[in-house]
Amino acid sequence: MLTILLILASGLACGRLWLASTGRRASLADMLLGYVVWIMLAAFGYRIGADPEVMTQLPTLGLRALLLGAAALVASAAAVFVCLPRVIPDVAASAAGEGSSASGLSGSAFALFFFGAGLVAGKLLLLPVTAAQADTAATVLLWALMGLVGLSTGSNPRLLSVMRGLRPAIVAVPVVSVIATLAAGVAVGALCGLGGADGATAVSGMGYYSLSSMIISDLRAADMGTAAAMSLAAIALMSNLAREILSFVLVPLVGRRIGVYAAASMCGVTSMDVTLPTLAATFGPGAVPVALVNGILLEVTTPFIVMAACSVAASW
Repeated sequence: MLTILLILASGLACGRLWLASTGRRASLADMLLGYVVWIMLAAFGYRIGADPEVMTQLPTLGLRALLLGAAALVASAAAVFVCLPRVIPDVAASAAGEGSSASGLSGSAFALFFFGAGLVAGKLLLLPVTAAQADTAATVLLWALMGLVGLSTGSNPRLLSVMRGLRPAIVAVPVVSVIATLAAGVAVGALCGLGGADGATAVSGMGYYSLSSMIISDLRAADMGTAAAMSLAAIALMSNLAREILSFVLVPLVGRRIGVYAAASMCGVTSMDVTLPTLAATFGPGAVPVALVNGILLEVTTPFIVMAACSVAASW
């Protein structure tokens, strides 16, 4: 865990230095981040596909993941909608603005494709890779992902302006969303036989499916064993991906009834990027600041939330 934190902190520091010296965002890091995520999803799928014990459980894991992802999304939106209406003046729904969710949906399709390709390759053992080599490659990819996340976030020119403009009311949105998500994970995990602590761990990524699944598989292997940790990481990946896909569908359908803050909470981390066009199209330009604050705060804090959830679950 210390290694992951140091790499993330180093990436953030390098990102700030890059922005200060060039005045530009580290666009190369953003581009590489996408490629690393795809490679990592394929590698993760390969590790699962090559494990017969995990593969036999995949239908059950998928059902649990769908239940967890849907519960996390609904709980987040409901908590923000019920708990914060007097604290945060809701933004009135406006005519649909510019933007389309097509790019975000294609991103989800790419994620599913690479994960599925890895599963097939692992099931058929198409690569001469041992389990130890696969674990080493996954760890290196996780380190690379953490460094690139830190570099991309640190070099974001909007980061400081968002932080300076934070109001307690807006900060409450991701805070309430995280609490509701973890509570939903505990409840659904206990009901579906996964266990409350592991259910909360699975949804703790707040929609950040690639990063959360790799952290879980890395940190939980010591106390659960490799196969059990891979199963939990697979549930985390699929549940967070389900949350993202469900957000695309539900925000246009119910967003204006529950308000922009609750709609942004549905999307989790992705409100700052892949689901941002959907929020803007549903609510107009007024949704953008809310979505960015929610997404950026969650992106910065999600690695720590996932690691904390893993530590609590390990000692449960």
